[in-house]
Amino acid sequence: MLTPTIATEPWRLGHLSPVLGREELIRRTARAVGYTTIQNIAGCPAMSVPLHVTDRGLPLGAHLAAAPGADALLFGLAYQLEQARPWADRWPPYSIPALF
Repeated sequence: MLTPTIATEPWRLGHLSPVLGREELIRRTARAVGYTTIQNIAGCPAMSVPLHVTDRGLPLGAHLAAAPGADALLFGLAYQLEQARPWADRWPPYSIPALF
């Protein structure tokens, strides 16, 4: 199964700050990660791979899931995607590796 990793473009630092109220944190988290939790609940293997970069230079992931026990399928797919669209050396503009 293929879904987005998050439902929105990556948010600004502090979006999930612990100083926010509980209800606000739950609302923001539910909106952002609604696609990925079902695999955690079902116990299915899943992974997110950074296949796109926004206009602001932020990574957007594709979330891949498979049937229980199909971990090797996901690793094989991730390897093929990395070969087709390498991401190991791509970093957002203000990440530590990009600054040095």
